Amino acid sequence: IKTTLPLKSVLFLLILLGVSFQTARLEGIYNFLIKFTQILLAPKFYEPTLSDIFPYPRNISTNNGSVLIIRSPCKLSAWLVTPTKFDAVIIALFAHYKKLHFETKFNCLGDNAEPKVHPGAELVENNPFNGSIQTVKISIIERTSYYPTISTNESYYLDITNTSVSIQAQTYTGFVRALESLFQLIVIESYGADVYACFIYNTPIHIFDDTPHQHRGVMLDTSRHFISKEGLKRVFDSMMY
Repeated sequence: IKTTLPLKSVLFLLILLGVSFQTARLEGIYNFLIKFTQILLAPKFYEPTLSDIFPYPRNISTNNGSVLIIRSPCKLSAWLVTPTKFDAVIIALFAHYKKLHFETKFNCLGDNAEPKVHPGAELVENNPFNGSIQTVKISIIERTSYYPTISTNESYYLDITNTSVSIQAQTYTGFVRALESLFQLIVIESYGADVYACFIYNTPIHIFDDTPHQHRGVMLDTSRHFISKEGLKRVFDSMMY
């Protein structure tokens, strides 16, 4: 190869380029590891002082209080501020969530059911709380239909104080999202054999959330794994959440 540069200079440039390339690769790997670690440890994915909520809300503020969900959480009631054309659907969904979360420990058989046990005065003395909640106040702006479309507004506000819980949603779908966040915040504590109580910690809590995407999808791969009809139905049911 004919070149005007001395051979030593050419070799030096080649070595320099090789070192630069390796440095760039190492720097890229380093930056990737740093970003990956930041994602894993980022507060928006995990906060040790707050119950994990999935998906994590866009905006959330908390404090250091705690509230008791009334001694009979099966009696936690929903209050519709303004009637909608689908009140029955809202009440049925609220009852469904109560059953999912309280049935095992409190034996909820209906809105007027008594739990199996009532935590006594000892619970209050050993675990002081700042207030108690009996009702969830619900306000839905668009009250004509509960069927979602591609342009449905799924935003909601969820405010939990020491004495109240309020949900304000633009649509029914937003209300479902708020309900999911609310019940994830309810912690069931055990105080001995068959003695339970429900708390929300880090109150007051103020949440605003909306979805960054207009639609989400689920891929079912049945080519290598057989999925039963009942399994498919469970997937369809879960897609509402």
